[in-house]
Amino acid sequence: MTRLRRHCPKCGVRQYAVLDTDGDGGVVEVVEPCACEMAPAAAAPKRTPAWRASIDNARRVAGVCQLCDEAVAGQKKISLYCPPDRDAQRAASMERYRATPRAKEIYHRWVDRNRKRLRKHARNFYQKSVRRRRACNDYKRQWRKDNPDKVKNQKRRYAIRHSDRVAAKQQKLRDERKAGLRVLTQHPRNERGERVCLGGCESVLTGRPKLCAPCKEAARGAVLLTREAA
Repeated sequence: MTRLRRHCPKCGVRQYAVLDTDGDGGVVEVVEPCACEMAPAAAAPKRTPAWRASIDNARRVAGVCQLCDEAVAGQKKISLYCPPDRDAQRAASMERYRATPRAKEIYHRWVDRNRKRLRKHARNFYQKSVRRRRACNDYKRQWRKDNPDKVKNQKRRYAIRHSDRVAAKQQKLRDERKAGLRVLTQHPRNERGERVCLGGCESVLTGRPKLCAPCKEAARGAVLLTREAA
């Protein structure tokens, strides 16, 4: 068997090759493996997180917060921050995560899956607190006063969206009144023909309200007491 001298193309070390048959009568050159090919591949350098460069190891070992001189919340050599700074760092980390496109996509999918439960929670959150409900109503009332143009556009869009339904309902009411199935309730009036409060206080009303302000507050208080008792 003939041995031929060759050199490794990677490291240049001398290696030998022999001539052998391929089983079909042909001659092939078989090169002995080089030591550089048999050696294990070098391990990739370990990546160090960027945040680790800002850690003071002396403080970490001593159990002192990285941002102040308070004791850490947890075990020494493991925990890095005291309770207030730990909460602040967690909140900042969550804010950075929520700003990513993937977090927004995951949140929107979760909202679509749990929309009914979220609406129920929002209703309970609003209805169980008298103070919160009153504050929200005051804010909406003030917003309508400050933005009459937006309120007008909202009403116009609503009328456009529900024009067919409203027209059908009005026609149904006209037909019922014409057939005698529905009788309009007349608002009480005094001797001078002025509209008076439905609460029985005989206060004169102007505009569309059916109750004066004191009677409205009394009725609202009675409803709230009934809800709290239930």
